[in-house]
Amino acid sequence: MVSERLYLTLPNIPEKVRFNGINLHQWEQFVDLMLLGRGLTDHLIEESFKKSDPKYRRWKSEEAIIHTRLLSTMTLEMCENFLFMHSVKEL
Repeated sequence: MVSERLYLTLPNIPEKVRFNGINLHQWEQFVDLMLLGRGLTDHLIEESFKKSDPKYRRWKSEEAIIHTRLLSTMTLEMCENFLFMHSVKEL
């Protein structure tokens, strides 16, 4: 798993790239680069660990941080649409 200092320092998103429902391509690029640069792209393509797996807690913690961060990169209207998704992969 990724070290704490890397995933806790996700950058702020420029206002122009904030997901508003129209700029999906630009927003996806920003998110991909942000997660790739921190070694967190597994959350976009892999399934979560099973609850019995010792890595589950760490994975869930990273999921929560990334999910919250991604929601903060959206306009309020878009955020309301994605708030109740269960994983970063769903987003």
